[in-house]
Amino acid sequence: MCNKCDGTGRVYRKFTGAGGYEVMGWMYCDCDDALRARYRGIPEEALHWMFANFPGGKAGLRQAQTIANMPTPCWAVLMGPVGTGKTSLAVCAYKQIRNAGLWTAKFKNAALLLDATKKTFGRDDLLNPLEALYEDCQFLVLDGLGERQLSEWEIGAMQQLIGQRYTRRTSLATWITTNWDVGQFKLRLGDWVYDRLQQVATMIVLDGKSLRRDP
Repeated sequence: MCNKCDGTGRVYRKFTGAGGYEVMGWMYCDCDDALRARYRGIPEEALHWMFANFPGGKAGLRQAQTIANMPTPCWAVLMGPVGTGKTSLAVCAYKQIRNAGLWTAKFKNAALLLDATKKTFGRDDLLNPLEALYEDCQFLVLDGLGERQLSEWEIGAMQQLIGQRYTRRTSLATWITTNWDVGQFKLRLGDWVYDRLQQVATMIVLDGKSLRRDP
């Protein structure tokens, strides 16, 4: 645990505010605890990932950077086998957009999101996290779609989420990472979902050896 922030990720210290005056206030610490607080939801191993240190292929990197740098929200679907850099590229885009501060941004693991949603069933005191994403954030990363076999309800929930954000596609961006290939995507989520994604999203296909294996 960081001895500066006691694991909170924030410290109360002096900084230069508007007008050049020094003021006291809460700021992010410079430790890993601060990175966890700032980039909630990303995998632990992704704390230090940025476009500048992406270890994968240059073609996928260039495509992701181009989309992330667009002046309006743009969609992307990153497909490929396990370990080819889909999540790392999505994390890099998420961090860049989050750091710019122009759009609200969230990073969600698909399986964890579905599990969290099920816990709200029958609970009037809990907000449904899936429904909140229909229009809650301008940039959403939906990571790991297809990591596990989806139930009929889970498939419908993903269709609903993508469909709802699609209706607001001019103001909301969605990035999806998946181990499915095109055929599997169509089979599991349906042609109509894939057709809509083809209309609005750049399809980035990553291949090659797994980045998680030893060279």
